[in-house]
Amino acid sequence: MIPRAPGATYEDLRRQFDWELPPRFNMGVACADQQSSDAPALIEVRPDGDRAEYSFGELANLSSRLANGLRSLGIEVGDRVGVVLPQRVETGLAHLAVWKLGAISVPMTVLFGPQALTYRLGDSAAKAVVTDREHLEAVAGVAAELGGITVIVVDDAIHPHEAFWDLIADGAPALPSVPTTPDTPAC
Repeated sequence: MIPRAPGATYEDLRRQFDWELPPRFNMGVACADQQSSDAPALIEVRPDGDRAEYSFGELANLSSRLANGLRSLGIEVGDRVGVVLPQRVETGLAHLAVWKLGAISVPMTVLFGPQALTYRLGDSAAKAVVTDREHLEAVAGVAAELGGITVIVVDDAIHPHEAFWDLIADGAPALPSVPTTPDTPAC
C-alpha cells in the first residue's frame, strides 16, 4: 500500500503505484496447487440434489491429470481451449488444467447458438472444446464445420469424441511445471 501524503492527488498516487509481481506465475497452480491441500475448495450441488465436496488437493490432482490428458491430445502453451459448460466441477477443472499447461481457456455461455460458437471458436483458433451432452450437438457441429477442433465431453464417452473423465483417469498425476509469467495470457 502506498502511504498517502497530505495533499497527494489521485494522479500522484497513480504514478507511484507499482504491482509487485513474481517473475513466474501460473494461475492454475496458484488457484489449486498452492493452497492447503485439505482445505475445502468447492461444493457442487447437482440438479438432482446430490452434493460433492472437493478439497484443494483433489482439485490440484484432478486438474493436473486433466492437463496431462489435454497434453496427450496435443494441447500446448498458447493454444486455445473452449469451455462450453454450465457451472459444475468440470468447468473449474477445465480452466485450471488449461491454465496449468500455459494454454488459454475461452469461456463461453451455454446460451450461445451455432453462429456465436462458430465466431468464437473460429476467431480464437481453438484446438479443443469441452462441453456436455446437452450442448454436444451444437458444439460438435461447429467443430466439424471449422475442422481441427477436438471435442471433449464431460458426460459419458460419446464416440468419436474424447471423454473428459477418461482423460483424467489416463493422465499422470505429476505435471511438469510450465513456466508462465504474470503476462502470459490465460483466459
